[in-house]
Amino acid sequence: MTDLREPETGAPGLTVSDLTIRYGDTEAVRGVSVQVRPDETVAVVGPSGCGKSSTLRAVAGLTPVAGGAIGLGGRDITHLDPARRGVGLVPQDYAVFPHMSVAGNIAYGLRARRLPADRRRRRVAEMLELTRLTELAGRRPGQLSGGQRQRVALARALAVEPDVLLLDEPLAALDPQLRGGLRRELSAMLSSSGCATLIVTHDQREALSLGTRIALMREGTLVQFGTPRELWEDPADAFVADFLAGAVLLEAERSPDGAAVLDGRWRIPAEDLGTGPTGHGRTRLLLRDDSLTVTDRDDGAAVTARVVHAEFVGDAVRLTVDAHGHVFGVRVPPDARIGRSVSLAVVPGRATLLVPAP
Repeated sequence: MTDLREPETGAPGLTVSDLTIRYGDTEAVRGVSVQVRPDETVAVVGPSGCGKSSTLRAVAGLTPVAGGAIGLGGRDITHLDPARRGVGLVPQDYAVFPHMSVAGNIAYGLRARRLPADRRRRRVAEMLELTRLTELAGRRPGQLSGGQRQRVALARALAVEPDVLLLDEPLAALDPQLRGGLRRELSAMLSSSGCATLIVTHDQREALSLGTRIALMREGTLVQFGTPRELWEDPADAFVADFLAGAVLLEAERSPDGAAVLDGRWRIPAEDLGTGPTGHGRTRLLLRDDSLTVTDRDDGAAVTARVVHAEFVGDAVRLTVDAHGHVFGVRVPPDARIGRSVSLAVVPGRATLLVPAP
């Protein structure tokens, strides 16, 4: 299970310790602790209104902190002005200056810091190369695509060598058809930059592909913080399983013969279960879309479920089914004949047993 102990505010990189944010009487963020190490990208993800954007804005100095502390590079920046924090911010709309060229946008922060002209030119050239914008250096933002404007904003933020880079929904403004390729480009650029990076996103795929670690929030609190694999394979609770992977997490009772779920209504034989806890006792069963199959079996190894929805997804039909108040996803061949109910069984080896949550 993921370690949620409070980080040390004076540690290298970015540390957010027991952060609380209030808007009037509303507590938007409560007791959140996250650390971003140098050369690491942490993705903060969660549904709308969970407090992820408020957390990023607090790090940037744009939202007051009601409690807790924020450290950056060993300094306490909790109450510092935004300009003195050493952060580079790429807002959701990129906020590039339309009257400046690409090179002018990148040089803006360097001029504000009175960097000598020769050093400024070298740094701009470095950022143009990093973000593959060299050939577009003289263009204005109105002549660029959305992905190119994003790279301009990224280069401008990195040019001043911030202690941490903050990205607010970096791909949300882009055409869905372009996001896959741009996600890979962004990942490569962040790896090359060597800067501690905090990304806020509502997109699970972005979080999994961009984050070295993921902080999953819900209703203002941190639910789980760990590597993508940890959250995917060992979710802290049913919310994490469903939100991040569309999976279902069931309480189960383990015995040498298998596992009983749904209050004993469904008994899954031991030979159908993957690796996990053995013997007797309470455990948890993780089921994904590929964990289940529709079967003709009518014994205890199968459970009857009501078909709620059927959706054609190209090479298959994805069924949403309800079994004793629990909703599952299951894929069937596109030509399968499905009635109002189905019998479900576990695909051998595809269901994962997890140790109980502490």
